[in-house]
Amino acid sequence: MSDTLAVYDVICKRSLVFIKRCLSGELDLVRFIVQRGVLYGGMASCIGWTVFTYNRHYQLPVTYLMSDHCTTSKTEEICKSHLPVEFYNRVLSVLGFMMIKTYIVFVPFMFLDSNDINVCISVVCSGRF
Repeated sequence: MSDTLAVYDVICKRSLVFIKRCLSGELDLVRFIVQRGVLYGGMASCIGWTVFTYNRHYQLPVTYLMSDHCTTSKTEEICKSHLPVEFYNRVLSVLGFMMIKTYIVFVPFMFLDSNDINVCISVVCSGRF
């Protein structure tokens, strides 16, 4: 469930934070390689590809993503702003089913065994309801 952020968003966020740390690091060689990868490597560079993918996914300019204004907390905010309400509701539903399954929450007069709850979780996660 990853704190209600989609796994893809978590990967994007962590990748961007890593790239920004490399750009602001102490070693000149690391800064040069990462800067060149972002600015000149483009899609041929894995670093450039990551930044441009993030740029396309969140529709933000690369210059903003690489600026000091785009902090880790701002990146988290950007990721969460693209989270659809439907996804958040699914996460809460799965969490509820897991709490029932592990007997953290007791629901009287509910006769579901572990397999029934697994089916419910599968249906919620796949969006087939």
